[in-house]
Amino acid sequence: MQRLAYTQLSEDVFKPIMAGQSIEVEIELAELYELTSSGKYDILAAGAIPYAELNSTALTGSALAFSSNTLSVDVDAIEAAKIESAVSKLSKRTTIQSDCSGSRLSAVRTALSNCQRLATTAATAATSGSASKFQEYFKTTSSSVRSTVAARLRAVAADCGSTSGGRTRTYCKRYGLVSCAANHDS
Repeated sequence: MQRLAYTQLSEDVFKPIMAGQSIEVEIELAELYELTSSGKYDILAAGAIPYAELNSTALTGSALAFSSNTLSVDVDAIEAAKIESAVSKLSKRTTIQSDCSGSRLSAVRTALSNCQRLATTAATAATSGSASKFQEYFKTTSSSVRSTVAARLRAVAADCGSTSGGRTRTYCKRYGLVSCAANHDS
């Protein structure tokens, strides 16, 4: 299981990013997504990354949003199927760690319960919900894509449904501040 450390970080894990500078990272899409149809895919990455001030190894407790350019790639589904999925390597769910107690533990359990409920509802909507809404979000109404999305959402629901086992760990401390946060490999 991979877990990111947020304290006692060495200088070599930091990379200064200056204004206007771009960072390139190579990702194997077939490890993360079921690319069962050949054709052109538009992809992008977006999220947030914690940071430290220049010449410091102490994280600020904040994170900066990032977004990549949109890339259009041609996918050969037969070749993509040969690549082992990172998702299939993961076991189910999380173990809530001992730093979660009291109201933080209650909040984490509520969040996991909400995750399970929402993912189950979304899985049902993916298979039998509005075709126009599915088209809006996934740019297709293909029954195989709807089935794939529903299967992934059911896996999320199952993942959120257990709090006492699996390879992932849910912690309540992050960046040295007390807050409810989950660290998942899925």
